[in-house]
Amino acid sequence: MLTGVASYHDFQTQGREANGLYLYGLYKQATEGDNIEPQPWHIQVEAYSRWEAWYKNRGMLRRVAMEKYIEKVNEVT
Repeated sequence: MLTGVASYHDFQTQGREANGLYLYGLYKQATEGDNIEPQPWHIQVEAYSRWEAWYKNRGMLRRVAMEKYIEKVNEVT
């Protein structure tokens, strides 16, 4: 669905963690819809950060999430 666009992992390896989490949340929303995964414990910092980034986009249409993802990629590249 989002082929040909820089992935979340591309940004993570470049050290852009804040943008990476934002993009991760949008990517998950665009590809899977609302987050229905159980919330990880706060002590699981990385897992919780990813869960929260995705959860913040709940209710957003997949198409809108994809458009925002592409906009952000174009902004940071």
